Amino acid sequence: ISYSAAISACERSCGWLQAMKLLSAARHGKVQTDAIVYNAAISACGKGREWMLALKLVGTVASRRVQLETITYNAAISACEKGGESLQALLLLSEMEAVALEVDTITYSAAISACEKANEWEKALALFAAIPQAKLRIGTTACSSTISACGKSSEWVRAIELLGSMAKG
Repeated sequence: ISYSAAISACERSCGWLQAMKLLSAARHGKVQTDAIVYNAAISACGKGREWMLALKLVGTVASRRVQLETITYNAAISACEKGGESLQALLLLSEMEAVALEVDTITYSAAISACEKANEWEKALALFAAIPQAKLRIGTTACSSTISACGKSSEWVRAIELLGSMAKG
C-alpha cells in the first residue's frame, strides 16, 4: 500500500516521472502491483500530459492480468483529453462498452471534454445524448464541455438550445 500512496502523492503534484520511477521500483522489487497502483500512475501521466504513456500502462495492466476497472479507463480517457487526443479517448470508451465495463458520468464527461478540445461538437453532442440513455445523471462538467464544444464550433444555436433544455431540468 505504500507504493500506492507514494504514486498517488506524485499524481496529485503532477509528478508523472517520479510516479513512473516508483512503479518501476515496485515491479523490480517484486512488489505486487494492483489496479490501484496502476490507476494512480495512469492518472499521474494524464496530469503530466503523457497520454501515450498512460495508454501503454493500460496495456501493461491487461498483460499482467490485473483487472481493468472503470477507474483505470477513466484515468486513461482523462489523460487522452488532457493530451488533446479525442480519437484515443473515444476508442477507450468503445473498448469499455465492448467488454461490458461500467461506463459512468466521469467517463462521459472526460470523453466529452476530449471532443470539446478537438472541436468535435457532433461527437460531444452524441456523447451528451447517451448519458441519460445510460440512465446516468448529467453532470455540470459534461454539460459545460458540450456547450463549449458547440460554441467553439460556431454552433451557438445548439449551445443555447442545450443550455435552455438544461435549465428546464
